[in-house]
Amino acid sequence: MGEASVIYEELANLMDKEPSDEKVQKLIEKWRNHISTNFYNCTIEIFRGLSIMYVGDKRFTKNIDKYKDGLAQFMSDAMNIYCDNNTK
Repeated sequence: MGEASVIYEELANLMDKEPSDEKVQKLIEKWRNHISTNFYNCTIEIFRGLSIMYVGDKRFTKNIDKYKDGLAQFMSDAMNIYCDNNTK
């Protein structure tokens, strides 16, 4: 299982918590770092855009929700909180 799958699984296991929970936020930061390390520099603006796409584009939602129904929305909510807390 790749790192992305591991992060998705870990987040799915935390869906009983609030998106603002410290553990959730640490994993969301890990997700952002994963994107930056493996694909492109994931700025706060790009990360927020991804959070919108995860729920706005059914292809993304379907792919993410394979791990657990509702995960895309949960990630989107957590990513928005992360972005709000990390905007300078």
